[in-house]
Parts: sequence; structure tokens; C-alpha cells
Amino acid sequence: MNNIFPKQGEMVKILFTNGYIEEGTVQIWDKDNIVLKNKYKDDYSIIYNPQNILVVKIIAQEKTTNEVFVDTPKPTKHHRTHVDNAMELTELHKARIQMERDLVREKLTTFKPSGIQEVNYDNSGILKSFLLNTTEED
Repeated sequence: MNNIFPKQGEMVKILFTNGYIEEGTVQIWDKDNIVLKNKYKDDYSIIYNPQNILVVKIIAQEKTTNEVFVDTPKPTKHHRTHVDNAMELTELHKARIQMERDLVREKLTTFKPSGIQEVNYDNSGILKSFLLNTTEED
């Protein structure tokens, strides 16, 4: 069992830690991103954080003995565009996260406190009033 990820073209049902369920055909599945094609529509779901997945169920394709062979059309340019767009979106998302990390890292390493005022503890006024009060009483 070398590869624990579902293969491209397999139908899966995913249960997330928050209770959300997603179902579709695997287009892309790696450790960072998942792209599923909706079972009923021509929609795609992009999952950026697979760490939130609780359970993945791979749904076996039913094989019938009376299979009808239908000439399935090759993926069209339009279909390829959807997958390419999904892959491009995942790359953009990764780049955005990296930029945010770099920005936070820069802010933390170049932090210089501002607005700090130097406090002057000048006791000369207190000392003068104390000396004036003591000399007048004598």
C-alpha cells in the first residue's frame, strides 16, 4: 500500500471535522490540495486544507454484466480549461499564503517599538519646596 490517496477518476465521499460532506470524482489529490468534480453538475470543489478531513470513503464503481459500450468523447478543451483553472487557483492560493507568511515574518523580525517617551524624574522642584519650607520655620 504505497499510495494512500484516492486515484484520479475515483468517486469519493469526504466527511470533514466540521460535519460538512463533499462528494465527487477525484481530479487532483495530493497532500496539499484536492480538486473534485461534482457528481451531478459541471462544478468543481477545491479543498485547500486536507488536514480537516475526518473520513474519506472511496465509492466503488458498480460493474454490470450487461454493460453497454458507449463511445465516450475525449475531454474537450473546455473541460481541460476547468481543471487548469482549478490548478491555477490552487497555485495562487499557495502563493497568497506564502506572501502572508513572509509579511508576518518580516513584521516580527523588524519590529521596532515606537511611541515610547522618556520619563524625566526631576526632583528639583520637590527639593526646593522642601528646603524653602524648612528654612522659613527655623
